[in-house]
Amino acid sequence: MNDKGNSRVEMIYSELKGLRQEVLRLRESIENELLHLSKQVAANSLAVKIVGACAFTLFGALLYFLLGRM
Repeated sequence: MNDKGNSRVEMIYSELKGLRQEVLRLRESIENELLHLSKQVAANSLAVKIVGACAFTLFGALLYFLLGRM
């Protein structure tokens, strides 16, 4: 009975060890994905700022041109 109990404990311990490894792999994968997404958000934010600045400049140039023609 005692040997049977010990082998069961060892089996459960081995399964838990495997699950822990899987959780660590998933955690690393999630962290990498979040880092990648945060870089994409930063790049998109910069692109929006650049497009906004260009649109503002073009609108200003158009306004200057139209007011100058009056």
